[in-house]
Amino acid sequence: MNIIENAKTASSVWESLNNEMKEELQKLFHLRPTNSGITIITTHPDYPMRGIDGISTKTQLKNQLKEIFNKLEIINSKNYDEVSSVMESLGFKKREKRGTEDLEEDIQAIMIRNMSTDENLYRNLGAENPIKFVASEFIIEQGKNRVDIVGFDGKDLFLFELKKGRTTKVDQVAKYVRTYSEDLERTSTIMSHYPINPVKEFSNIRGVMVMPYSNNSFRTPKWKKLAEEHQIQIIFFEKYLSFKSVS
Repeated sequence: MNIIENAKTASSVWESLNNEMKEELQKLFHLRPTNSGITIITTHPDYPMRGIDGISTKTQLKNQLKEIFNKLEIINSKNYDEVSSVMESLGFKKREKRGTEDLEEDIQAIMIRNMSTDENLYRNLGAENPIKFVASEFIIEQGKNRVDIVGFDGKDLFLFELKKGRTTKVDQVAKYVRTYSEDLERTSTIMSHYPINPVKEFSNIRGVMVMPYSNNSFRTPKWKKLAEEHQIQIIFFEKYLSFKSVS
């Protein structure tokens, strides 16, 4: 099996679900085809970007999605112990240690959950419409060109690279744009079969580096110069407080 075949399998199962299941599941879950199978990924705040992998058949995938759907009431609840118990039983395992890499997972999950309704995002990028989430950790073959998030505004594909800190090494996302543009036929084929939000056609591939905002450095000319030099866009996100109650 390869990514394209697994994408077709995932799409077939997703389209077989009723509208209520699709609408509710995609609020916190999405599907990631890989070379070896299909992974169900969650963007739940307590389990950011954790997944259930090893899924290789339509029956396996459909049964797993039904099981998740049947437990959504608890998953969406405020009872941390019950949520943890259900998520662990489903196969979503928390990382034992929360290090600096996990901060990127938090950012990634937040962005995926909100990007389709984030007017600020698409207007800052000069997009024509809200940017729908398409894929996370996207690749067209085994290798290093793994894109954090792929989005689509109805016209262009957006390849987002997320960073937990600010960096001038922005060629990474420029390389993604070159790689996927040079293998346009394969990129287009995978995108057209991708589950949940397939992209049947697109005009351009645009690279975006996403980094945390700093008032001291935001308006320095170097960011604009880097973006122009590498023909990408650079945007900054502002952190905000998130609250959890012990009661």
